[in-house]
Amino acid sequence: FPAWAYAIPTWILKIPISCVEVAITVFLGYYVIGFDPDVGRLFKQYLLLLFVNQMAAGLFRFIAALGRTMVVANTLASFALLVLLVLSGFVLSHHDVKKWWIWGYWMSPLQYAMSAIAVNEFLGDKWQRV
Repeated sequence: FPAWAYAIPTWILKIPISCVEVAITVFLGYYVIGFDPDVGRLFKQYLLLLFVNQMAAGLFRFIAALGRTMVVANTLASFALLVLLVLSGFVLSHHDVKKWWIWGYWMSPLQYAMSAIAVNEFLGDKWQRV
């Protein structure tokens, strides 16, 4: 059997689990953190974090397929996570990223997710009165 015959059904079957995981995280933490109390912004954040969860799951499944052994996969995943977090815009801002790494900043899916979450929050009514 081809590899996609396993990969695609596995991905589809894990989507409901991912939805529940993200729902627990967002619905328990959104108002406790003190984000803007608009329900539309709550569901936008849910959708954003659902996409980030799917991206991370796909990335680590890809790394697991590349690594073939636990040691190699863990090493590759640690390095990939380090690069993603450093280039996400949270650890280093856009201006602090070196010129030869700026392509990684613009390719990082976490950078776009962080920007989208910040825009989602700061365009709320709560921040218009500050």
